[in-house]
Order: sequence, then structure tokens, then C-alpha cells
Amino acid sequence: MSMNNLLICKKRGLWLCTKLYVILHQRRSTLRMYMQFFFTPAIMLLFHSNGYAQECSTDSFEPNNNNQDAAILTSGESISAHSCLYDDDYYAIELESNSVVSIQTTSIIATADLDLYLLSTDGSTELAFSLSDTSNESIEHFFIPDAGTYYIRTSLYSDTSGEGSGTPYEMSVDITTANACLEDPYEDNDSWNNTTEIAQANGTMIDNLSICPEDEDWFQFQLMEHEQITVTIDFEQDNGDVDITLKDINNNILASSDTTENQEQITYLPLEQGVYKLQVKLFSENDADLGNAYSLHVQTEIVNPCGEDDYDPNETIEDAQSLSAGSHNLVSCDADWFSIEATEGLSIDLSLLFSHIDGDLDLNLYDKDGVELSSSATSNDNESLSYPASYTGLYYVEVSLVSTLQVANPYTLNYEQNEVAQPSSEPTSEPTSEPSTEPSSEPSSCSNIPLWELSLLGIFCSLMVAASRKRSE
Repeated sequence: MSMNNLLICKKRGLWLCTKLYVILHQRRSTLRMYMQFFFTPAIMLLFHSNGYAQECSTDSFEPNNNNQDAAILTSGESISAHSCLYDDDYYAIELESNSVVSIQTTSIIATADLDLYLLSTDGSTELAFSLSDTSNESIEHFFIPDAGTYYIRTSLYSDTSGEGSGTPYEMSVDITTANACLEDPYEDNDSWNNTTEIAQANGTMIDNLSICPEDEDWFQFQLMEHEQITVTIDFEQDNGDVDITLKDINNNILASSDTTENQEQITYLPLEQGVYKLQVKLFSENDADLGNAYSLHVQTEIVNPCGEDDYDPNETIEDAQSLSAGSHNLVSCDADWFSIEATEGLSIDLSLLFSHIDGDLDLNLYDKDGVELSSSATSNDNESLSYPASYTGLYYVEVSLVSTLQVANPYTLNYEQNEVAQPSSEPTSEPTSEPSTEPSSEPSSCSNIPLWELSLLGIFCSLMVAASRKRSE
């Protein structure tokens, strides 16, 4: 793929890139090879000339139908050639290390669709391609680090003129040596084990950094639990595409940014304290200068992973927030403390509404000195308590998170004061003076079993009672 093809695939995702690549090759290369194998050129022309096979013109570079017979081209050379259906043209170019290759094709035949490929030293592996619907194709500033003989292939995909005579085309090749990539003062920070440590991550700004081909840059930071980090790098996309990846101490990918813009940025919230590493990588060369310059900016801040409600921060009794009477919608991922005002002689009524499946919350009431007065700690939905205020003044309420299955646990806390309920002074019923039944004249262990309860024991006992009455008669 050409650089543009690579960036389109990168932007739209690997799956789409692979699917596009397969479709293109099924549509162009595979079908063409199939036709070449099973049909002679004269017969194949019938498929594109309404039944009349016309001879396709040749050029001075023929035969150059494969990489073994490739015509040799040099830098700065422009040629005039002719392409036929199912008759690809191959050209060879000699490259030194760190070469930058640009290739363009043009044709004045509007009905022709010519495709352009840059191949590796094996003559088949495609390094870059340009597949528009015309014959005006280009591969721009493609960087090749290794010296060797590489190949150019042109292929006439279609000719809708119906004449079967192919198409003439012009092709130019430009080969330059990439300017050397300058290292920055932080080298050698080019691997997982060789990293530049940034001791104070927050507010770090480093300019004039340089990323080179096959030479990554690595930085590491020490982050606290819930210390969110935002890393931003700025560069010129036209000079080379740069990507960044954040990893943990086990080399697991935590976040990445790989757009085709002039900036990459990632934000990550660590759930535990530790060392985190940033990988900076040159994805592609886009000009004749090796590498690209970039700047690095790092910001961190401690954040509440649950999100905040109107009363945060209030994780300790010292940070307790004043709570008025009424209903309050809140969020918990740690202890929440509140202060309330109560009047002596009235009941302090608190209720906590939540779903236990999201996490277990408990409710506790303390006096002004932090002494616990009452609590509610079940394993069900919701908690509630009532306590008669023994003085007028300040009390503390704690909503404690016992366990959680989610990052955030929403709840509703209700507070009100009511009259203390008084116990009743009269008994609710009179004692019974007489027994409700007469004692049985004939004691029997089975006499109290009803005859309708016909269990085996009931039948047996009933027979014994009947026999006993018969003897007494």
C-alpha cells in the first residue's frame, strides 16, 4: 500500500484494512492470475472487446512480464510504455540504505485503469500500492531502510474502450537518500529496559524531541492510585506519523493513540500505585527526512473514580459536610461523612435507600465527640435508624461502603426530625380467667388427634380410643 493507503487503513481499523486488501486483491490480482493461467492472451481479449480480439501494442521494454525480466530504471528517469490486459510490466530499481522512493504514472486514455505497485526484493511482496480508478497513480516518499534490488509493477486492471489495445502511459521514478535522523539528548531510551524516567510527571513539558525509524522512545512515570495521567505529543504529520502507547509494569497495553492528525493524546486513570511506561513510535515516514520532531506534555491529577457529588470531598469526620433536612441523591465509593443539626427531645430519623446488588452500605450516627450512638448494618437493600436527640446541637452521620460490585454506588439519604413515639400505658388485652376447654375424662395420648387427620398415626390412635370405650361399656 502507498502511504495514503496505510494511513486510511490505520484510521479505519485493521479489520477494515485487511478486508479492503483482500477484496482489492481478489478483484485485481487473483482474478488476473486466474485468467492468465487458464486462457491464452487472444482468448482473454474476447472478454473485453465485444468478441473482437485486437492485438495489443508492445513497447521497447518488453518482454518484462515478471521480475526476472524486469527492465532496469534509474533515479530521475521518465519513460513512455504501453500496458496490456493480463500482461503486467516489471521494472527494477537499485536502492541504497535509507532510500526514499517516489513513483508516478499518467495516461491520456480516460478509459484505462492502470494500477501501480512497489515490490520488495523477492519481486512479489507488495510494500506499497496505488489503486485509483484511473491511470494516474502515485506512491510518494516511501522510505526503504535496507539496500537491494526492488521492483515496480504496473498492471492494467481494465480498459472500457472495448478495443483491447491496452493503454500508453508515462512513468517517472525519483530516488533520494533520506537525511539522517538526529538523536535527542534522552537517547538511548529505545527499549522497555532503557527508559527515561520523569520523576515529577505533572506539568512536564519537553520540546525538541526526535523519533527515528526503528528507534522507539520510552518514558516512565510513578503514579499514585487514582492519579489520572494525560499525555500529549505534538508533531507535523507531513514529516512522519507518530503514535503513542501507555503500558503497565507487565508490558500490558493500557491506552493508545494512533490517529493521522498532528497530535496524539491518551488519558488513563490507574487503579493502583505503580510504574507506568510510555512508548513513542514512528509509524511511517512521509518525507525525505528521516524521523520526526515532537514535543511531550504530561499532566496528572488525583480524581475520584466514582465521580463526585455535591458533598465531596467528605471521606473523614474532619471533612464532614453539612446536611440539611430532606432527601439527598449521592454517590459512594468510600466513606461519606455528614454533619446534621438536631433538637433535644425530637427523634433523629435517617433512612438510606440503595440497591444491595450494587454494593453494601451501612448507616451510623455519632455525637459531637465522635462517639457512636446508633447504627444500621443489614445485608439487604436500604438501612434506617431512629434515635432520640439527647441535646440540641451537632451530630455526625456516616455512610460507610462495606463492599461494592461497581465503581460507583448511588444512594439516597433522607434526614428528618419527628416527635419521639411514646409507649402505651394500658395493656392491649385482658387476661383470660377461665380455661377455654374442659379436660378430657379419659386421658389418652391420642385423644387430641382429630379423626379427619387420617395419617397412619391418626388411624392407629383412633382405633385405640374406640377399643378403650368399648371395654368400658
